[in-house]
Amino acid sequence: MGNLNLIDKAEEFIKIRNLIHIGAHEGQEMYYYDQYNNFEKIYFVEPIKECADLIRDKIKLNSKYQLFNCALGSEDKIEKFYVADGYDSGSSSLLAPRESDITFTKIIDIEVKQFTSLGLENIDTAVVDTQGYEIEVLKGFNEKIYDLNIAIVEFANYEGYINQPTYKKLNKFMKKKGFVPIDQVKRINKPIPTKKGGSFGDVLFLNSKLLNKKNIYFYRLKNYIINLIIFDLFVFTKKIPKRYIKTILKK
Repeated sequence: MGNLNLIDKAEEFIKIRNLIHIGAHEGQEMYYYDQYNNFEKIYFVEPIKECADLIRDKIKLNSKYQLFNCALGSEDKIEKFYVADGYDSGSSSLLAPRESDITFTKIIDIEVKQFTSLGLENIDTAVVDTQGYEIEVLKGFNEKIYDLNIAIVEFANYEGYINQPTYKKLNKFMKKKGFVPIDQVKRINKPIPTKKGGSFGDVLFLNSKLLNKKNIYFYRLKNYIINLIIFDLFVFTKKIPKRYIKTILKK
């Protein structure tokens, strides 16, 4: 998983103490988190009851972990949640899905809370994997977002769900909050759920208070180049007739 590679990268800048993983699914990252002796407290947030029950069973003998069986967003409310089937249950979302290969079997009502409603303190790292709802989750941190050192956030450069923000909007939001994109793990997606397809992955944001101006400019330039190569080149080559690509590769 891309967010795990980025945790290694984040640890090069500052040691993580208290982490919240929002959209934990079945808690697959627990074994990996256990490898870090400096992690003092880890909070899992997962809205699907069946998945939350699996997490609860995994963490019951480990006091370092705590589970919240709810979703996070920009306000406290009850909201409709689109549940994907079986193996694809990790694709479930508060956003309505577009047509895709993934089967969504039911719509349920779930409790959505702001992060600040959880009553947690001293959280320095947030991992956000909420299938297009990431910006709404981050809005719910309110002023607490400035206490974060690290945010590892899933992104996409296509609208897999209705009204899903692209990476550009996510980056703009985080920049306003004083965060700098340091690194990304990307995967080129086949045409799911749009015919055009696109790329998705995870991005590591670092609070700019941890960087000097020189480093900020360096990482912004690096991020721009990565986006140019991965995103724009992918979209560009999709538009080039295949016969021209074959000609170029032969040269």
